[in-house]
Parts: sequence; C-alpha cells; structure tokens
Amino acid sequence: MTSRPRPRPAIRHGLTLIEATIAMMILGMVLVSVMQGVGLSAKLQHRTADELRGAALAKELADRVAAYDYDEPVGAAPLPTIGVDSGEILGDAGTFDDIDDWHGHTESPPAHADGTAMGFLTGWNRSVAVRWVLHGAPSTDTGAEDGAKLIVVVVTRPDGSEVGRVSRLALDSENLRGH
Repeated sequence: MTSRPRPRPAIRHGLTLIEATIAMMILGMVLVSVMQGVGLSAKLQHRTADELRGAALAKELADRVAAYDYDEPVGAAPLPTIGVDSGEILGDAGTFDDIDDWHGHTESPPAHADGTAMGFLTGWNRSVAVRWVLHGAPSTDTGAEDGAKLIVVVVTRPDGSEVGRVSRLALDSENLRGH
C-alpha cells in the first residue's frame, strides 16, 4: 500500500483581522494613558509656575509696603485709624506716606513700583491688608495701636484662586508700648 504524503498545512504570513484589531485596541489604551499623564504634567507645571509667580508678586509688594515709615511722618500726629488719611487716595500708592495707608489697596493687574501695570498679568489681583497686632503675638489682633502692624499681601489668579500670600510684621521701634 502506497501511502500518500500528507499535505503540509499552509504557512500563514501576516496577521488576522482579529489580531490586528486587538493590537490596535491595546496601543490605543497605552496612548490614552500616556496623553493623560502628559496633560496632568502640563497642568501641574502651569500651577507651580503660577504659585511661584504669586509668591514673588506678594513678596515684592509686602517688601515695598514694609519699607514705608511705621507711622505718619515726623511732626504729624499719629492717627487712631488704619487706612488712608486726609490727602491720600486709596488705590494711588503715590500718595501714601506710612504703612497703614496701604490697607485696602488693590492692584489689578499688579503694578510695578513706578505704578505701571504688569499687562501680562491681566486678571491677576494683589491686595493689601494692614492691622494692629500684639507685639509679642502677631496672630492676635489688638484693634488699637500696640507698637506692631501686620502687613498681609494676597495674590489671586483670574479665576479667583489664591496663589500667593506673604505676611510682614512691622514694629514701631520708637514707641513699643511697654515692650
């Protein structure tokens, strides 16, 4: 009996449609994951840059405010209030002559020391609050002069979220009351 040689199975070349579809689905899932990671990284980088910019803007203005005299100029009677005095205009830093005149001051957009706006920060805001505090415990408001004023500068982005806050304690070195 003669046996016939068995036919060899044909060698396949290439992928079947199902294999190609599965490979594309796996590749698509990998690409989606990578793109989400890139998006999160970009958001985090943007937020970090805003926080650094906000901190620098707050520090710059707090330092500028702290450089002013603690009280009214020599010869002027100290006033029992915080804020602008007669002859000073809220919002016009060029008219301020002491630290507490800055209370309630806002800038939007923030401005350079010479008063020119930082146009690239449209929608950003810097605000200043000044209050009397207890010399030995600056977190305690006194509501009256005690020889110490706390300067707080807050910076917000256009969406209103806070991205910078700096506090400076100013002391009346000439008249620390009982300290």
